[in-house]
Amino acid sequence: MTTWGAIERLLTELRPRLIVECSQTPPRPEAIAEAERFFRASFPKEFRALLAETDALYIEAKPEFWPKRGGGPAAALMNGFGTFGIGADVPKGLRLDTHLRRIRRELRNASIDAEMLPVLQRVGDDGTFGYVANRFSYWSPSSGKVRELEQGLFDVILSALGDLRTYMRPTHALEHE
Repeated sequence: MTTWGAIERLLTELRPRLIVECSQTPPRPEAIAEAERFFRASFPKEFRALLAETDALYIEAKPEFWPKRGGGPAAALMNGFGTFGIGADVPKGLRLDTHLRRIRRELRNASIDAEMLPVLQRVGDDGTFGYVANRFSYWSPSSGKVRELEQGLFDVILSALGDLRTYMRPTHALEHE
């Protein structure tokens, strides 16, 4: 199982080539417990740990290090990801409540009887990672299916960072001209 420490090490390596935004004041345990009551959900351990470290987290490859679109694998088009948070300073696009309403609507419209706690979305992907009955899963609106995953939240974050490392240029784009 991947740990937050492994994610931090890779983030440190990649930071010069990334845009990284997170809450300056992650929520305290009491605020996380209050959010659980508000959402009527028990947050899984990994999600609680992520909230305590960063609250919401947004990571994107800096444009000057990202290859031009076209050709390449689909993952090359996904140049970042965001995790959803609960704090007052979390931007609307990364707020858990915003995504929870969206997911509930999408699942209802797809006639899927499941409650999902959304936690992560990749840039350029219409799907959402989250927890269904405390099992890490992926909801794909295009396929109309929720799929349980073998990996956990931190594994998916580490994998997304690994994809960024694979597809990013090692040096600034101007150095390639």
